[in-house]
Amino acid sequence: MFESTVASINSVRDSMGLKNRRVDGVGSFRNVPFLTYREQKQSGGRRIVKREYPMRDAGGAIDLGRKLRERTFSVCLLGKNVEAEKDGLIEALEAPGAGELTHPDFGTLQVLVDSFECRKSADDLDYYEFTITVYPAAEDNAPESTTDTAAAVSDKKNSLFGELGDTLSGAWQTVQEATDGAIAVADAISGIFDDISGVIENAGVMGTVNGLLSAVAKVKGSVQGMINAPALLGANLLGAFSGLSDITDSGSAFRAYERLGVMLKRRQSGTDTSHLDAAASANINTLYYVATVATLTSQAEAASGVLTAALSADTGLSRTPELTTSTSSSSVSKATLPGRDSDTGISTIPSVALGSDDTGLTAMYPLFESQADIERVTSEIGSQLDESIVSASDAGFVTGSLTLATFRLVVVNDLRTRGIHLPDVRAVRLRQTEPALVALYRETGDSLYWQRMGRRNSIPNPLFMPGGVPLEILDG
Repeated sequence: MFESTVASINSVRDSMGLKNRRVDGVGSFRNVPFLTYREQKQSGGRRIVKREYPMRDAGGAIDLGRKLRERTFSVCLLGKNVEAEKDGLIEALEAPGAGELTHPDFGTLQVLVDSFECRKSADDLDYYEFTITVYPAAEDNAPESTTDTAAAVSDKKNSLFGELGDTLSGAWQTVQEATDGAIAVADAISGIFDDISGVIENAGVMGTVNGLLSAVAKVKGSVQGMINAPALLGANLLGAFSGLSDITDSGSAFRAYERLGVMLKRRQSGTDTSHLDAAASANINTLYYVATVATLTSQAEAASGVLTAALSADTGLSRTPELTTSTSSSSVSKATLPGRDSDTGISTIPSVALGSDDTGLTAMYPLFESQADIERVTSEIGSQLDESIVSASDAGFVTGSLTLATFRLVVVNDLRTRGIHLPDVRAVRLRQTEPALVALYRETGDSLYWQRMGRRNSIPNPLFMPGGVPLEILDG
């Protein structure tokens, strides 16, 4: 089409006596047509900076990257309506922003007009020439400011911990020592620190763990002195929660707080305060409230940390051990399907249990592998925090309830905002038994995470993915 148009235009120019000005092709800018003519020039190169020093014969040049490609070309307009066409082209060239250039030599691209020159000769009626210089438009936009939702979770957690300490100090009532009430309060304090010690001991054997265990043991040894020192008690209690987060990674901390929450619920449900005086009963209830909320808060923060690790890891996971079968007690790897924990009622996210040593201790690493995992855990954590908010309000801790409600909103927003970067889950049925690598490549075009497919579907050997049954794959 271009060739026939150019040929007809050149024949018209020949009849006008303009044989020395040949048209090369037809182009357009912002859908305003023109005829390419004479020079069609491109220039570029590298941005080089020379480093030269006075009184020295040394030096060199540094490459700062590629220059923007500059394109300068000549176009012309002719015909009876040339005045209107000229005005239309000038308006298009002066319009703000990038425009689409269609050029027989350069192709179709988005450009910004740097300059143009319009010329008309008195010898040539109904004829205009343009020289236009353009640069390629930037394809990427400037970064937009975004809220650091993970940092917001940490900040609100610190604020909530401060509120919990104030609540414990403000609601604590003096009880007489050497009474049943004082003994019951001391037992409650020791019991909570026993639960914390049990969780810490399962975190592993290292210097920081031993140091935290020593600190907890010292607190237990001074329980009698803290019965009427709520500020000191609160500082030690909340410090133990923070210390547990410091000595473990986010995945281990998530499971540790999950286990601690189960132990605290059992201890609280087994504690009878009906025979105690009002002061002792109020102190025990406040102590359990602070410990329970601190557990949920720390677990929610750990979930945010798990998501951070999943998004920053090369594999998209916080842990990706190979699925192997072994009879050794010191090296075990197994996959668990998403389900519901019988003790906590929390829907568990896909996790991997790894034997940590010959004693049989296992470390659980919850994995956020998909958006579905995020939504499931977010819903469960949000529901538990909702229950704590209502309980705190019913108990008269109004300020704590409001602070906890704010923390819940921040946590849910963080998990859902960043969770959209995880892949989606799809259900597939294979026609026949085949390796996960083959099946994943056929379904997604990428077989890099074939082991993850086996783990997610609880298949012991990913080389034999069964056909005819529904399987989950992560796409993205």
